[in-house]
Amino acid sequence: MFVKLLKFLPLVCLLNGCSALQGVLQDVAIINKIPAVKPSLAVSPTALKGSPSPQPTASPRLTQAQTPTIAAPPTEEGSVKLELRSIQTLQARGSNSGNGDQTVNQGETLSIQPILVNLGNSSSNKLKIRLSSLSPDIQILKNLAYKDPIFAQEVSKTLESTERRFFDNTFEVKIALKPSSSNIPLVFTVFDDFGNEWKFEHTLVVEPIDNKLELVKVVESSYTDFVFQNMGKSDTNNLRIKSIKILETENGTAEINVNNLGYNIGIIGAESTKTIQLYQPLFYKKTDPNLPGSVRIKIELYEFYPDFGNNFELFHTFQFE
Repeated sequence: MFVKLLKFLPLVCLLNGCSALQGVLQDVAIINKIPAVKPSLAVSPTALKGSPSPQPTASPRLTQAQTPTIAAPPTEEGSVKLELRSIQTLQARGSNSGNGDQTVNQGETLSIQPILVNLGNSSSNKLKIRLSSLSPDIQILKNLAYKDPIFAQEVSKTLESTERRFFDNTFEVKIALKPSSSNIPLVFTVFDDFGNEWKFEHTLVVEPIDNKLELVKVVESSYTDFVFQNMGKSDTNNLRIKSIKILETENGTAEINVNNLGYNIGIIGAESTKTIQLYQPLFYKKTDPNLPGSVRIKIELYEFYPDFGNNFELFHTFQFE
């Protein structure tokens, strides 16, 4: 190539002057330094039209453990989708909180444990839940609860009341003594550490206390057996004897043994009977020992813890031969 250029140098000098000769020689020197392109690396016309570029290969020294993991933004396929499946209501600790019949009744203090389900494809982190209500029929004594992370397609763990973390996972509420409605609206607001928020509404149904007590039998001996029957659908709460009053007597006089007042009867289950023993509940003296006599009494029972508002008046007639 250099030889061919030298053949044209005289013509160049005539047209542009001999000073052009120096520039031509410099260009030739530069061209001679460029290596020839090997045919195997030449770019084909098809490559210029969009053929795929060579894929990079990973260094054999870079292991999976060394490769940094960059979390992708949450997508519809990898998200947390919470729903409120149900709630669990339990009588709060303490014998004065309710009758323990597994239903919500007036005046009771309850522990509420929400049951959540994660229908998404990603595990949640730890959750904080706030309970609220606009109803005047409920007093929220503890409005915050916490849940451990819920795995994808799983239900939140339900804790037993005997477990140490039960209190942290539940709310505590008190039902009004005389609620204006049997349906109490609740709102559960759930938060996670990433600022996500879910709201769930639930209606707490207050069942009426269905107690139908009767004093069905009295068996006299040195101790007098009182047989009470509850024909209702609800257990009573803890009952005590408030008073025993003499309404009328026949062929005699009677006095009440005041030592029996305040006697603890306890709970009388739904559709069941309970027998208690009182020591000489009354003293009766006949006017005519040869004739039978009788005493009609009224016995008042009250719930030992007055939050429930139930009192009972029962009647019975003692017969004396």
